[in-house]
Amino acid sequence: MFNADVFTIVQFELELVRIELAIDARISLKTSLYFLKKLNRQERVVEEVKLVLKPFYNKKKVTKDEYKDIMRRAVPKICHNKSGEINPHKIRQLVEAYVKKVKHSKKVTSSSSLPQK
Repeated sequence: MFNADVFTIVQFELELVRIELAIDARISLKTSLYFLKKLNRQERVVEEVKLVLKPFYNKKKVTKDEYKDIMRRAVPKICHNKSGEINPHKIRQLVEAYVKKVKHSKKVTSSSSLPQK
């Protein structure tokens, strides 16, 4: 019924499909591992920023909204750096700069809201 050539072609096509599926599985596994690694890195950065920012929040130097804003700005900035390192000293400097910026903006807005004589 079947010609040997047709049977060989069908087997070859089935083997190609198997290979494509295996490649897709490897790629999806690789991307899954990449995103897991990225998520793990981001969680480490979040914890590091929290460690630095918490004392400012506890001493009422930053409000809850400012705390959230600083977290929202600092974490992506650290995660997207080109070196890929999580340096606690640099994170401390960055967060302290953000706190200083927030304090300065508080002063500017409070002084501008005073009535002019």
